[in-house]
Amino acid sequence: LTINGREVGVAKDSRLASEFDITDFITNGSNRVQIRVIKWSDSTFIEDQDQWWHGGITRSVKLFATEYVFIERLYATPGLEKNNKVGTLNIRAHINSINEEEIAGYRLKVKVIGVKGAEASATVTNQKAPNWTQKSATEKQAGDDFFLGTYWDGNMPKDKYQAYLATEPIIPGPLELNIKVPSASPWSAESPSLYDVEYQLIDPSGQVIEVTTQRIGFRSVEIKGCDLRVNGARVMIYGINRHDFNRRSGR
Repeated sequence: LTINGREVGVAKDSRLASEFDITDFITNGSNRVQIRVIKWSDSTFIEDQDQWWHGGITRSVKLFATEYVFIERLYATPGLEKNNKVGTLNIRAHINSINEEEIAGYRLKVKVIGVKGAEASATVTNQKAPNWTQKSATEKQAGDDFFLGTYWDGNMPKDKYQAYLATEPIIPGPLELNIKVPSASPWSAESPSLYDVEYQLIDPSGQVIEVTTQRIGFRSVEIKGCDLRVNGARVMIYGINRHDFNRRSGR
């Protein structure tokens, strides 16, 4: 990727999305954006799968601008509990800034549109990072062995590692919110019921500076014996290695 003749960056993974911060590369007025695609790389055979190998761009390309403080990442994990009657939504959000803009005090408000009372909010606070004691809902479910493997490779005793973390700088940590939706309509392949979730980023003065939405479905997925079960019902997966593509729209 080049902007006005200056190289911005390179990405080799042809399956995952790539993102580049071009703030320092653009100027007022007209800018020339160029993307050069090379079919082969030193990573080509690492991605070897049973599929057609195509050069080109297979994902949508977009250019977007944000405020100095913005929503960087959102991880929404919907689920079902109580005999598939109550929808659960765990949200882990990361707020970031450009040019080290202070973000402590910014607030994220989340609501499931059309469901009364299904909303929550959390305020960004400063904390040690990475925070040893703060686990996501997924990490809590996976257990301590997974958590230690994620943040700690075992090269030093746990107490010494915690002491090392105490010397880390203070930075804003991730936000975690939980919402419950009574009488949720479960998602399934046969009845793909979806809900819109709205996220509002609010500055310390109360002004909404960013709004974005996601579509989610409430479902439970589990392995029981030899069965894959969705919402408690056994499902059958038809077909493997199905790498579909369209000659005009890509994947």
